[in-house]
This record gives sequence, C-alpha cells and structure tokens, in this order.
Amino acid sequence: DPKVSGKIKVEGYAFDNIKLKELYVTFAGHKDIGKDINNKVLAATYTTSGNTTSWEKSNATGIGDTWDFEAKDVFNNSEGHLVYWTLTVDTQSVSSDTSVARLDQKVTVVAKDDRGKKGTTTGGLESAINGTPESQKMLWKDVKNSAGAATMFYTNENCTTKAGTSTADDTQVYLQEKWDYQMDIVPYVTGVKTSLSPLKTNNPSVYARNSIGHYPVRSDETVTLDGFNLGQDNTSVSVSISSIAASGKYNYLVNGISILNNLNNNDSCGTYATISGNKYSDNNFAYCYNRQPNGDNNNLLTDDIIFDIWEFDSDVATVKDSGFIQQPVMRINPENDMIGFAFANGAAYASMPKQNTSYTLWQRNYARNTGTSFVYDTNGNAHGTTIGLDTNPNHNHAGRMTYMTSIWGPGTTSGQGGNYDGTNTLRLESIGAPAGTYAGKKYTSAVILEERFPSTSIATATHKNVPTVYIAYYDDINQYIRFRWGENNKSTKENFNQFTDQTVSDNVVFEPNADNYSVVASSSTTYKAGEYVDIAVIAGETKSKDTVLIVWYDATNNRLMYAYKKNPCNDYDGGTNEGTEGYWSRPIVIAENAGNYCKVAVDKNNGVHIAAYDNSNADLIYAYLSSPESTDPQVVTVDAYAITGTEITLDVALDKTGKYIEPYIGYYGSSIQKPMLASLKGQILVSGNNTIMPGVDKSTDEFTGKWDVSVIPTDSRIRNDHINVAVWKDSDGKIKDSKKGTNSYSGDEGYCYGNGTANPVLGYAIRQATIGYLETAQMK
Repeated sequence: DPKVSGKIKVEGYAFDNIKLKELYVTFAGHKDIGKDINNKVLAATYTTSGNTTSWEKSNATGIGDTWDFEAKDVFNNSEGHLVYWTLTVDTQSVSSDTSVARLDQKVTVVAKDDRGKKGTTTGGLESAINGTPESQKMLWKDVKNSAGAATMFYTNENCTTKAGTSTADDTQVYLQEKWDYQMDIVPYVTGVKTSLSPLKTNNPSVYARNSIGHYPVRSDETVTLDGFNLGQDNTSVSVSISSIAASGKYNYLVNGISILNNLNNNDSCGTYATISGNKYSDNNFAYCYNRQPNGDNNNLLTDDIIFDIWEFDSDVATVKDSGFIQQPVMRINPENDMIGFAFANGAAYASMPKQNTSYTLWQRNYARNTGTSFVYDTNGNAHGTTIGLDTNPNHNHAGRMTYMTSIWGPGTTSGQGGNYDGTNTLRLESIGAPAGTYAGKKYTSAVILEERFPSTSIATATHKNVPTVYIAYYDDINQYIRFRWGENNKSTKENFNQFTDQTVSDNVVFEPNADNYSVVASSSTTYKAGEYVDIAVIAGETKSKDTVLIVWYDATNNRLMYAYKKNPCNDYDGGTNEGTEGYWSRPIVIAENAGNYCKVAVDKNNGVHIAAYDNSNADLIYAYLSSPESTDPQVVTVDAYAITGTEITLDVALDKTGKYIEPYIGYYGSSIQKPMLASLKGQILVSGNNTIMPGVDKSTDEFTGKWDVSVIPTDSRIRNDHINVAVWKDSDGKIKDSKKGTNSYSGDEGYCYGNGTANPVLGYAIRQATIGYLETAQMK
C-alpha cells in the first residue's frame, strides 16, 4: 500500500510453463486504461516474425502518453516462459468523474498463455484470464530453479511460510496468486512559489526558503503550489495564506487526502541516476523535486512544506509632518509588555515612549535628529538619547546630545528650540566644539561635525526602584569612546546632577562642562576607538555590584573588541590596574576584520552574546562568552550569502523550559534590501559546556541548518537602517507569549502590541512614497 503521485512505474513478472501470448492491464479510474478486469486493455502481444520473437506494444488509446507498457523475455525455453514487464502510468490522467487523489487504488496485469486457457490447480504457472484464481500447487523440484521461486512459492496452503534452499524436492508447494497491487494515489508538491521567489529567479529557494527549509510568507499573500495530483487536471494550485491558522506544516488536501511531502521521511524522488545504500551518491538531484539542493547556499533542503507566516503592521508609527523615520530603536516594556519605539521623527522631531505609550513626540529641533538610543528600566521607565543636528556656526548654539527619560516627561515640542532650552532634557554634548586641539589635530576656529557621535548606547540597572543609567558613545572629533553614568533618583530634571563622565578611550580632550572623565582606549594606545559601540549591564544588588559590558570597533586595527567593568560608577582610568574591581578589564579581541554595527547582550545566566558585521567578508558573525570574565570567545559565522549583516540588533532569552539560551539577531540584507532574522534554538545549555555551532560552512558558504536564518517577506520599501528584534520575557528571563492589543498611531503618539505568540517581533523603518513609517513583523 505505497503512496504514489505523478507518473509512476509498476514492474513485475509473468510466467507460463509453456508459452505466454498476451498481457493485459487494468487501472481503476484511469481514462485510457480499463477500469476493472472486465474492461482490461491489451498492453502487449508476443509475436513471431521468421526466426525472431518479441513483445510488441499495443496501439491502445493513450499508450506512450498517459500510460506506457514494455515487456521483454527473461527466458523462453524448456523451463517455461518468464517475462519482465513495466507499466508506466500518469496518475493524473483520470476520467472526468474521478478525483486524482484516492486511496486503495488497484492495478492489475493479467497474462494470457498461448492456448488462452485458465490455469489449473495442478498445472504450470499459468495466470488465469477469467474467473477467480486458485492457489496452484506443485512439487518444489519442478519449480525451484524458476526465477524468483523462493519468493513466489510457499510450503503451506495458506501461503505464509516461504520455500527455500532447505525445502525437500518432493515437498508440495503453493503459489500465491496476487491479481491486484494496491496503492494510495496522493497529492505531492514539487515546488512552491512565494513572494520571495523572484528575488533570485534562476534559483528561487536561495531566498524563498530559510536555512532550515521553511517558506517565509506574508499572511496576506497567495502562493502557488506546483506538483502532481493536486486536483482535477491540476498541476498547480493557488493557496491563500490567510486561510491558514498558524505557522507550521501545511497539509494541502485533495479529496480529503493530504499531500505526501510532510509524511514521506523526505525520501521522495523521481528518476535518479545512482542510489547507494539508500543514500544518493552523486549530485544529480534533477528529479528530487523541491528538496533538491540549490547548489548556492543550502544543500540540506527537504520536500517538507512548512510555512512561517508573518503578520505585518505597516503604520505603527508615522512622521509628525514630513520626511522619514530614522534610527528607530525598539524595546519591550517589562512592566506592561507594550512594544516601545524611539526614533528621529521626520525633519525636526524626536520621539520616545511614555510608560503607557509606544511612542510620544518628545522634542523638537531646528534640524533633524540622530544618535537615537533607548532602553526601559525594570519599572517600565524609558531612558534615551537624541542629537540635534543644527549647524549654527557658533558652536555654543550647535545641536545637542540630550538625555531624556519618561520619569521627567517629554521636553519642548511646540517651538524649534527644544534641543536647546533643556526642558525635561539634559544636555550631555554638542556637535560643535570650540577652537582647540583634538586627537592631536589643532583647530583654529570652532568645529561643527554633524556625524560627531555616530553611535550611542544606553543601559540601566535598578536598585531599590532607583535606576542607574549608563551611556557610551563614540566621539569622532576626539576619536574616543566615552562612558558616563548617573543615578536618576529625581522626579524632575532640575533636581538632577549631570552625569559623571568617563571615557573608554585614552588621551582625550573632554567638553569644557565635564567634571570627571577617565579612559580605556584611544588612538594613542593599543586598544583604539572606532565609530561603533554598544553596552549592556548585569545588575547587582547595588550599583557598586553592577557590571557593565562594552563592545566596540577598533577602526585603526579593524577588529572587534570587548571589555567589562565591575563596580562601574567611579572615575578610574582604564589601562591601570586592569581587571581590578572598579577598573576596566584588559580588552580582548573578539574577531579580526570585524566590528561594524556591533551589539552586546547578556542572558539571565550572565552569558555574554555579541553580534557584529564581518567587514572583510560581508557576513554576519556571532560570539559567545560563558561569563563576563571569559577570555575565550567562541566566534561563528551566522549568515554569509551575498552582502548581509549590517544594521544589527540583538536580544536574548531563555526558552520556556529555562533549559536553553536563545539569541536573536535582527539585521539588514543589503543585497536584497530586506530585513532578516537569525536565531539559535536548542543549542546553548544554561548548565554545561557549550560548543557554538556556525550557521554556515565557511569553506562553501552553505547553511549548516544549526541557525534559523530567514528573510522577512515584507513587501514594504525598507530603509537601510536599524533592524530591531525583541522577545517578550518574564522576570526569570524566559521567553513568554506577547501581549495582544489594538495598534493605533498618529504623528504624535502611538500604541503597539504583539500578536499573542511567543515569536520575536521585528521593527524597522519603511517609506511609502515620500512619507516615513515604522513597520512591525511577527510570525503567527
């Protein structure tokens, strides 16, 4: 009772003790082959021409097209006449009143001997042409030398015990006559066309299938299934993804029968050149249908049909007046599970969440904003930074880097000077600097540099309901990375003292308004600074027990660096007493030729997770440290196909069982201009030594199947900007279901939720015509 689909081949033998004359076939439901024994169709006739004998194929309807038949002699001598035959049937060629998928389908091949007589109970191996066959009996010595005798004859009348080499010659044996061969004709999908297929038309699975073989699809798209037995006269059908309840294996039904793809142990194949030990021993996968290796980035595909169904909300935020949304940062509020965003809002505004909104208009400027960073503390208070880009020639009036928090509330949004007047915002820096010498270069007049602070990062730790805020950023005028901290226990900005200042660089010149600073690395030391930096914090019982982790790009030496600092709220310089509590640890090199867009996160087990762009190979890399103090990072390549791995964000959680640690990386696929997601599940144990597996084999750049790497199938126009990823977590750091709600927005304020699943959510900037929006994506 095998499961078959499309064009199939049935093979067997016919035998007569004297001579065979004709072979007939029946195939129930087939439009050109007899439906039953009373409507049998002549398939082949044994002919003689002079001294030559052969089997001649009949000219029955459809032969050579919807079905075909061949027969050839194995032997025809004093032992009898043994014929090997093959019947090829297109199972889709059925009559108009019969479904092409059906169970218990029977095929019969009937042999007629040269005399046209029915077989007898004592005669030779003659197949009956009419009536009900009877078990034929004879002596073993008369048949044991016949081809296939050991599989055709039995030593008992019930035909359950096979004859064999130990059977005595005078033993009476029985032939079990099988008139029918039964099979299930099932639908089978040979290919799937999705909205991602056109990204590489000559090899669609490169992007249309993820690294583990799933099909990422939009919840509102229609896909095309190509294949066999998909319905009456159908070799392709359209499927509306909106009709599918959830992501997972898809069982397309025909006549109540499911497609074979998800049931066949991934071993379906058509004509194949070489089979060795049930494993394909060469690379000829031409007839292995949609499980064929694509020869490009994935040679591990199977024929399973598994849809990852993505739901999109393309207007969770829009600009206030005009322009685009830039540098969006997305987090999940741990207090109420809402999705929160901070971003540069159009031509003049900056937005950040309140405790009960996903975003609120926060500050207005004379020019656009940049330098967005944003994080929630454990009480759900938002903390962030933004930088105004006003380029007034007087450096005292140039745009500011400001610290904002929902504890104080929004700043000035009605006038142009919100970035200057300081209402509910705290000035940290300016994009202008007075005349002077910076990083060894002398300036005789004021310096104005819009890209002075290309990356900023913020983290918090809460102690007795009071958040300690940590900020780090790169300064391109001084060419160092600065680290600041402050304990925000004041309800208003007026009662708040300015952040204590440190740097993570060496030999720096600090702003005139700074009181304290210290250094770890700069252009004059071994560990130099660069334009990318990110921090995370492990919260202790008090701020003196906190540990701050930092990664950055050493632009001079083109490498990714890491360091940490226990008891970080002090002014001790780096480079001295390295590793002593209160001082920065000796930095370690995570990876050479890498470091752009670097991000760091820490899990509940204090494991350190780092993601960055491989600058030389245009790949996404990931590094894992089992603890902050570890000096032995495991570094692997996650995605290496084409140009990919920029605009990175990183989140990490325990799985629902608390057994595994799961990193999630959102990033931009430059070659296809799409957001992408990579995750590692069931690999990193909370307890035990872990070996991190790569996502690709670097010798071939092919996926290994260890990481789930996927293109997000949005049809929006994606901006080359931050691709944010976040997951919902409980207080123990375990992933949990997202909060459902009704999304709403305006240019000033918005509210955004998840879809109720525990799947990660992505958030990124898009454009529709000349207007900017934020879009979220989450699998259902």
